[in-house]
Amino acid sequence: MSVNLEYLRNKRVLVTGAAGFIGGHLVRRLVALGASVTGLDRKPFADFPGTRHLIGDVTTLAPSTVCDLQPDIMFHLASVVGVSTAAADAGSTTDVILGGTRTALDAAARAGCRHFVFVSSSEVYGESNVFPITESTPHAPLSAYGKAKSAAEQLVREQAAAHGMRATIIRPFNVYGPQQRLDFVIPRFVSLALRDEAITLVGDGQQLRTFTYITDFVAGTLAAVAEGDGSSGIYNISGADTWSLMAVAAGVVRTLDSGSQIVNVDPTELDRPSHIEIKHRVASHRLASRRLGYAPEVHLMDGIGRVAAAMRESADLVGVS
Repeated sequence: MSVNLEYLRNKRVLVTGAAGFIGGHLVRRLVALGASVTGLDRKPFADFPGTRHLIGDVTTLAPSTVCDLQPDIMFHLASVVGVSTAAADAGSTTDVILGGTRTALDAAARAGCRHFVFVSSSEVYGESNVFPITESTPHAPLSAYGKAKSAAEQLVREQAAAHGMRATIIRPFNVYGPQQRLDFVIPRFVSLALRDEAITLVGDGQQLRTFTYITDFVAGTLAAVAEGDGSSGIYNISGADTWSLMAVAAGVVRTLDSGSQIVNVDPTELDRPSHIEIKHRVASHRLASRRLGYAPEVHLMDGIGRVAAAMRESADLVGVS
């Protein structure tokens, strides 16, 4: 990439949601780059040299806590995990995503933080009719999760401008990789294939998704943060691969030499809220490529192989060969 990540060396960094899938990978990479990292999460997470570990909820984050840390950069990842989970309690979802972002912004501003980084979601785009989706594609979120993320983006832009903070907004697309929860599509397919169990697809399986391997996503995010001109920005960070879910399932079975059958099921059979199901989500990362030199390196089947290798070593799948 063309962006110099030396910018991050010795920076004081606060990461909310540090125990999450993306948060954990981000923390490890920041530490490797020489940043001094404090992680905040409601649950314990792995400690790494160069990190400080705080247990707490971002919705009740005290400004004094952030003032004591004096972060140069604040990465705000704390959120509700999963669109379906978020749909079950729209009010709580708004409180956590929008309220938590408001609290984090206020604390960052009071601490004199110079750069606020908000990890948003491709859910803000809703069901677009024009592909690929670019950063200028209008917001039309269908889910409570997407609506809260969209509102939080607006809040970040407004509050950062009011307090003289640089703001970076990142919109991820179907990020996957080792240590991700099994209710997400790639780890779910892989875990079922490793057990030779049926892989269930919602509907006809022709839904298109652009998938992003976790190391590519972290690399793109950090490139946006370290961008040389110091400006605020909004970026889609996505992989290079767009696949139908049927093709993904077939590729997983083939790559892992699995005996799994692929089964199509109606969304109602899986107790999923069909009104928020998005048919196609095809991303463009052209802006990140042009401005940051971002170039995703891990193609989907390679990434799936890495996920499978990690699962084979995991205690979660004892006995899987």
